[in-house]
Amino acid sequence: TRPAVLAALRKDPYLRQGFIAYAARQGGDAELLFKSLVSAPDAGAAADEQAAVVNMLVGSGDFQRAYLAWINFLPENALSGIAFVYDGDFAGLPGPPPFNWRLFSEGSGNAEMIRKSSLPQRTALEANYFSEQSAMLAQQTLVLEPGAYIFSYAVVGSRDGDFGGSLGWSMRCLGADGAEVLQSGLLPARPTRVAVRFIVPASGCAAQILSLTGTSGDV
Repeated sequence: TRPAVLAALRKDPYLRQGFIAYAARQGGDAELLFKSLVSAPDAGAAADEQAAVVNMLVGSGDFQRAYLAWINFLPENALSGIAFVYDGDFAGLPGPPPFNWRLFSEGSGNAEMIRKSSLPQRTALEANYFSEQSAMLAQQTLVLEPGAYIFSYAVVGSRDGDFGGSLGWSMRCLGADGAEVLQSGLLPARPTRVAVRFIVPASGCAAQILSLTGTSGDV
């Protein structure tokens, strides 16, 4: 019955929306749901359904297929932004999490994308952290193959004394042990380019979480 089901889902957006919402809650055939969204007449209006399918694949641990599905759903003008880290310039490119940035704004801190002509690339991520509790400010899921990499970024910041809290990047494997493969917490007073070498292990690290986190200090 697959051909008939696919034909019905592609033609009827209301049926497809309900079908995908139910399958996302109860579990289902993610490949079938993905195919129902490919070449759908109203694909541009199916963002919620697309995100549901991608998240279902991620939840099942099928990161490679989830990432390929996510790329397939991107508009053509966003494909130039595909890289190891998507939208590394924080320009606000389209595409839902988890393979695009998810920014947090809560009592412990906040992060937002900004545009300023004074910035080298005119866009950046501005983050503030103020809490006695650790906090997640930004994160993105990556699908890096095993091997050696360099994580490079430009940063400028400030902190209140040597005993205050700090902001830093961290990368952990999405696996049973959640091993950390990268940590970088430099906050220089002047704009600085930072480059950190790290290695993605050959096993237990099919996908990774890149996070900007706030860590509390003694004060």
